[in-house]
Amino acid sequence: MSQLYVAIILWDIPIYFICGVGLLFALVQLGRARRILRTAMFGLEREQGQALRNRSLSFIGLFGLVLGAVLYVNLQIAPSLPAELLRPPTPTPDLFATPFSSPTPLGEQVNNATRPSDPLQFAPTATLGANVAVPVVVAGTAEATATPSLITGGGDGFIPAGGGCTPAVSISQPRPGTAVLGTVEFYGTATDPDFAQYLVEIRGEATSNAWVNVFGSDTVIPVSNGLLGAINLSSLTNGDYEARLSVLDSAGTTTGQCVITIAINNE
Repeated sequence: MSQLYVAIILWDIPIYFICGVGLLFALVQLGRARRILRTAMFGLEREQGQALRNRSLSFIGLFGLVLGAVLYVNLQIAPSLPAELLRPPTPTPDLFATPFSSPTPLGEQVNNATRPSDPLQFAPTATLGANVAVPVVVAGTAEATATPSLITGGGDGFIPAGGGCTPAVSISQPRPGTAVLGTVEFYGTATDPDFAQYLVEIRGEATSNAWVNVFGSDTVIPVSNGLLGAINLSSLTNGDYEARLSVLDSAGTTTGQCVITIAINNE
């Protein structure tokens, strides 16, 4: 039933227009029927006038009923409907539809992440909604045999206040509220005794306020105060965005999350 209400609310203007035109036509025919009845001299003319009058009154009643129903739905039912039902459906970004190759191992670059001169190797592009592309780089994978069992170094150990951040799950860089542009490196900690993977997601205007995964995979290596990954934010619209680091265990359960706010300012 809620879908019927939503359809009525979304199409109320065309319904009003059609009913208005119908009522106008029915009123014109009603006036014509009354003129016929006033001037009718024979029984056949009177019968035609009565039939026309009855049809006109039926249409007036029908269109009036439809208008009343639409007005009732808009004034009485619409305020009680969930807001998400009244918004146009937002396509869910399907990152897996993009053909990904294996994430690019950073090897020694991860161990020496403090050296700003080391170039980052980017994996293929992940798509955020429509016309928004974000190149992704993953900090470590199972295929990266040269990397240790725990990636360390490069961060400053900062733990944001609030947002669920803890010493085991935190984003140390960029700082909460920082204005960023272009390619942004994320540093922090993503660990758990039963660690299986970590994910970094963002949401904001360019993602229709839906969480979208920007880097991380099923086979990443725990990170302690090190480089989580980097993304190119130059294609996103300016504004405030939330970034969320999630750590999952081998059962796929989220064991910790850290949420911060960043301001994208691509001048």
